[in-house]
Amino acid sequence: MERKKWCERMEKKTKKIIFITVITVCILIIAIYVWIYETNKGSSFDDTEMPCYPAVNFEVQNNTIVVIHLGENPDCNISASELIWENIEIYEKYGNGTLPTGAIDVGDTITNCSGIVYIKWKPTDFIFYSLQIPDSNNPPIPIPSVSLTSSASKQNCTITVGTPTIANVLWADVSYTLIDITADIEISHAAVSDISHAVITKPASGYVTGADTITIKHSGADNWHPSYPLVDNHEYRFTLKHEPTGGIMELVTWTQ
Repeated sequence: MERKKWCERMEKKTKKIIFITVITVCILIIAIYVWIYETNKGSSFDDTEMPCYPAVNFEVQNNTIVVIHLGENPDCNISASELIWENIEIYEKYGNGTLPTGAIDVGDTITNCSGIVYIKWKPTDFIFYSLQIPDSNNPPIPIPSVSLTSSASKQNCTITVGTPTIANVLWADVSYTLIDITADIEISHAAVSDISHAVITKPASGYVTGADTITIKHSGADNWHPSYPLVDNHEYRFTLKHEPTGGIMELVTWTQ
């Protein structure tokens, strides 16, 4: 009997100890959260805050980079004494360049540039500008251009090509499109007697020269037919494209 009473008293004491322990732990956790909140309250730290950098604009000129504008970044307090090339660095993983020295000013030039030049502001370790330098060993191919003159007769048309602005343009590198603007369809080269086909003949080989001609003929009889290209009173557009560059050499429009 005595043992049973003792056990009951111990059970009550144990429950009380557990309850007090749980309450104490909860109070400690709340106190820790309050301390963290008070410690960080008013902190200006922001994950989205932009690092400080100077308001300098650059321009690529051949294989150099030139400062074209120098202003003030309203979000930064950068003193004049800090605006020096010694605080600029080029991230050399993708490009290179030789920096000048002294104060940064309009007209200053970064020389010997290549690749993609990433410009870093060293005080905040922030890349604030990047520029692509053209590869002097593989310069872009210029787009040749020509003049086109159309001469329509019945359902045919002859297009005379002028001298190209660049020599040695191959006819094999030239493609064309012919559009019936009035009917809003493209006309393809084929000997089929319908409105979306015609016999289109351009030089197949050799170089493009002045006075070369391209002929467009309908594939039916030589007399006018309302269902065959080229349709009387329809407006047409013929375009020459230089495939190696993807550039348009010239286009000509006319009314048949």
